[in-house]
This record gives sequence, C-alpha cells and structure tokens, in this order.
Amino acid sequence: MDPLLANSTDRSPLPSGSPPSIGGTILTLLAFFALAAVALFVVTYPVASVVLLATAVVLAGVARNLAQLARRHRGSLRRIDVPGIGTVEYRVVRSRAD
Repeated sequence: MDPLLANSTDRSPLPSGSPPSIGGTILTLLAFFALAAVALFVVTYPVASVVLLATAVVLAGVARNLAQLARRHRGSLRRIDVPGIGTVEYRVVRSRAD
C-alpha cells in the first residue's frame, strides 16, 4: 500500500473517485501569509500602521454618518450656497429595485 494514498487512521486506501480537497488548505495558507505580511508591516512601520488604522476608523464613521444623513433627508430638496460660485441643489432619493 502506498502511504500517500492511505487513510492515516486505519491505513485503508482512499476511494479513488474522490480526490482530496485542497481548497481549505490553500485558503488557510493564504490567510497565514496575509496575517504574517500585516504583522511584518506593523512591526516595520508602526507610525504608518497607526495612521492607516485611524484613517479606516474615521472613514467608517463618516460612511455611517452619511448613511444616516441620507435616510433622514430622503426625498427632500436641499440647497447649498457656495459664495462666488453659485447654488447647488440636490435631492436624496432611494432607488427601487422592483
């Protein structure tokens, strides 16, 4: 019996119709390398890491606040006067996917 094609618990041969799944191991390996790359970046550039983390937190907060603002002003016409340029009118509407 070839040990590469045998079951490790009872040494019975694997069924020939089903090849071993390597999808999980490839994803695990890629996740490990991504985590290692992030850890190496954090250790090498600590200030840049803090700046990137703070930027991500601020962007998440801005996106959340914009979503709340859009829900609050849905369907209403708003105007912004820009001195020296003119007036901008906008309406927030929700598209309907029927």
